[in-house]
Amino acid sequence: MTSHSRTLKWFLAALIVAVASSALMASPFVAAGTLTVDRISATITPLADGRFLVAGGLSPAGILATAEIYDPATQTSTPTGSMHEARYHHAAARLADGRVLIAGGNTGSPSASAEIFDPATQTFTAIATMNAWHVAHTVTLLADGRVLIAGGSLGVSAELFNPATETFSIVGGATSELRVWHTATRLAGGTVLLTGGYGTGASSGADLFDPVTSTFVTVGSMATARFFHTVTALPDGRAVVIGGQSGTMVEDVQSSVEVFDPASRTFSAAGALLTGRSQHAAVLVGAEIVVLGGNGPTGVQAGVEAFMLDRGPVSLGDMLAPRSTHAAFALPNNSILVIGGGGASTAARAIEVLPPPPTADAGPDQIRFTDGLNPAFVTLTGVGTINDGAPLSYRWTANGAVVGNVASVQAQVAFGNNDFTLTVTDPRNGRQAVDTMRVFATPLSGGGVAGPEGPQGPAGPAGSQGPAGAPGPPGLQGPAGPAGPAGPAGTQGPQGAPGPAGAQGPQGPQGPVGPRGPSGAGLAFTTQAIAGAGTVTLPADRSVIVFVTNGATRGRDGDDDGPRPGPRAVITLPAASAADGRMVVVRRMDNRGRVSVRPSSGAIVGWRQRDAITLERRYDQVTLVSDGTQWVVIEAGRLQ
Repeated sequence: MTSHSRTLKWFLAALIVAVASSALMASPFVAAGTLTVDRISATITPLADGRFLVAGGLSPAGILATAEIYDPATQTSTPTGSMHEARYHHAAARLADGRVLIAGGNTGSPSASAEIFDPATQTFTAIATMNAWHVAHTVTLLADGRVLIAGGSLGVSAELFNPATETFSIVGGATSELRVWHTATRLAGGTVLLTGGYGTGASSGADLFDPVTSTFVTVGSMATARFFHTVTALPDGRAVVIGGQSGTMVEDVQSSVEVFDPASRTFSAAGALLTGRSQHAAVLVGAEIVVLGGNGPTGVQAGVEAFMLDRGPVSLGDMLAPRSTHAAFALPNNSILVIGGGGASTAARAIEVLPPPPTADAGPDQIRFTDGLNPAFVTLTGVGTINDGAPLSYRWTANGAVVGNVASVQAQVAFGNNDFTLTVTDPRNGRQAVDTMRVFATPLSGGGVAGPEGPQGPAGPAGSQGPAGAPGPPGLQGPAGPAGPAGPAGTQGPQGAPGPAGAQGPQGPQGPVGPRGPSGAGLAFTTQAIAGAGTVTLPADRSVIVFVTNGATRGRDGDDDGPRPGPRAVITLPAASAADGRMVVVRRMDNRGRVSVRPSSGAIVGWRQRDAITLERRYDQVTLVSDGTQWVVIEAGRLQ
């Protein structure tokens, strides 16, 4: 008892030391009102409606029983009902029903008294006393609504408060040691981690409370003994231990960081802060733990730094005033409220806010588009915002490789999934925001590149042989015999040679065309044709792919000046927005026909026209010039 009282008085004196005389640099913090009185070692409890109850503490006038409610929306603090006992080094927790339990503390001597504040009536009500006095202890709301009171006593290590009966009971299993100025942190799994503190000296021990069995289990020790430190629970179940003191001297202030793993129940080193600090505040905002103020090697500090396990610390500048034993809370917009604490006389009353970090918006979580090029290109446009409108820096990356360091970049994509990350940084303090997006690219014509044409079919069979020629004329008659009896008749002349072969029959029909190569996998399209001139108006929810095939020109005229343009086939495209990703693509242009693309009423952003020459142009009408024998195939498909 006596040694603890002396230690309490020593640290109380340390809290009200004057701040160093060096001038503060420009601060990123903004003033947010004041409390009605100076107070240190008070409790500051967030209420269900977003306001904060500030109760008790020490002031130049002595121990306080008064309380006030601070409203961040109006940045004003209003006195409310007073506690039944003036107290400091007490503890408070908001109950599940919105009321606030206030327990123990020093009322001039260590106290076991407790009371409850009702925000609806703004009054305090005394309840049953605890089983032992507790000073510089912790109170932690459990998932089942009970409250764990731990440490701060020489006789009872822990108690449980039941809000239904408003009574206290002693926890059966004791903690590994009696301690004050320790931490108690409810982890994501519902257990409560107790770390460090001061007993016979600084402690490196840790205990884990199981609310199911209402018992404590001793877990692995920290590498560094410490008290006046902070422990921040992470969403993944781990907890980060930061700073503190390992003794009562200035050189005992710690900058080291450790991480507790509930799976192995062990601590491991995780780097260090930029400077040692104790009796500081720490609050989780996004992936950063923002560490504010505290006692350091040169006295009470105003400095603030943001710590990340995979990055380490970066300085965020200074608060408007140095302070220790204060509290910090993340507000709904990710700004940080700093309230209470001691240092310079004005610091105990002044309230300040650190504006939120930048935000990053990479665009839709996923976009899909169709293109005929592999690789293709897409424009990525990111947006970063910050509360005060200060300039921000941008970085786009894909699989760790930097794509660009500006807000809008042209990025190469391959068919399939392409993941991009936008990082927005406030260059004044290194605070960052990150957003990601996925680009899913598919090829043209049903989602795939057309397969190669099949081979030409075999030639038809040869025509049959013509009929045999007609017989030749009869041979000449032999000369008459000499006078006298008639000679025998002359023999018949030889048969004439065969006539020439008949002309070859016509060529048989061409064999069937080989099958077309397979189309790339993807979407099916509807098809319609225009013979010669014609007009097609496409529906508003379709993209269009235009094929010009079977080109055949009319005959040349007398001056041999080449093919004549024929009728026009006009495809009218509906209006498209830039976000649609719809496009018009002209492919397989025949060099014996002509294809022209022209705007009819100005460009419409969102349509893209592609052919072998022009990579990107935007028009709202496509006109095809035909000679009357060309035809046009329109393929229109909905982009998913």
